[in-house]
Amino acid sequence: MGFLKTLDLVVDVETIGIYKPGNNKGKKMVISNAIFNIGLVLSYQGQILLKESIAIEEFWDYPEHRIMDFYRSNFDKDGGDFTVLYQTMQDFLQEYFYPLLKSFKGQANIKLWSYNAGFDSRAFRDTAKLEEHIIPKTIMKNWKCLMVLASELLSKDVKYLNWLVANEYQLLNHEYISAKGNLKIKAETVFRYITQDSGFIEAHKGLDDALIETEILKWIKAQKGWSKIDASPEGGSWQLLNNKALPFQRKSHLQGVLEENGAIQKLLTIENQQKLDELVGGGHFDWEDEEYNVFG
Repeated sequence: MGFLKTLDLVVDVETIGIYKPGNNKGKKMVISNAIFNIGLVLSYQGQILLKESIAIEEFWDYPEHRIMDFYRSNFDKDGGDFTVLYQTMQDFLQEYFYPLLKSFKGQANIKLWSYNAGFDSRAFRDTAKLEEHIIPKTIMKNWKCLMVLASELLSKDVKYLNWLVANEYQLLNHEYISAKGNLKIKAETVFRYITQDSGFIEAHKGLDDALIETEILKWIKAQKGWSKIDASPEGGSWQLLNNKALPFQRKSHLQGVLEENGAIQKLLTIENQQKLDELVGGGHFDWEDEEYNVFG
């Protein structure tokens, strides 16, 4: 028997906080990440085979409050964005998700991905648990993280580092570099980079976001050495990007790595080194103490 082909299933979720009846001011939250929308994209070598926008009705129909109002503003009021509706999370898991994973058994391997797998898989677990359902450990264990892979690859990408500084300098609003000096690694930012579309705005809708994450996965798989990176949510590569990629974080935030960062600064072009110096030294970032300015 030959090798089984590998299919990629990218999952993105939208969630809300659920409160005890009569209390929606945060004093007693039952669950912070109840899933009301799931986007699924199944692909093979970058070619999309299936895509779904699924609603969990018990949470989509949850009484309106300010958080749900924000999310509902992204969706058609009548639920027209959804291709499939399930009354509960357990219904979705047992009637759709588990059968989908099992349907290719013996024919193909399915790899399960989310951009922020720690959040999405935890939302699956917590929403199911709220309904007294336990998701099999094998599924949770094999849920891999695109953000970890992207961070590892981009921390060594000279073009990306220069692109971040140039775009942040142009916008001057912490869009790409946070006030604390961290490089932002949102799916929106990475998608902007790989498409060179700096005007792209993430939809915050499950299927739309799963589609851009599928494109990010396609980009990842085109990079050398990606398969050797620990892609578990605990892989830690996103921390590597924020802690080592550029030399402008506060000393209190980065004890012991300033010398290493100073060397990595040379990855920037002379023009972007000057821009970064101005961004940090010119007061763009809110430093707690001037002595923590590594350019000072």
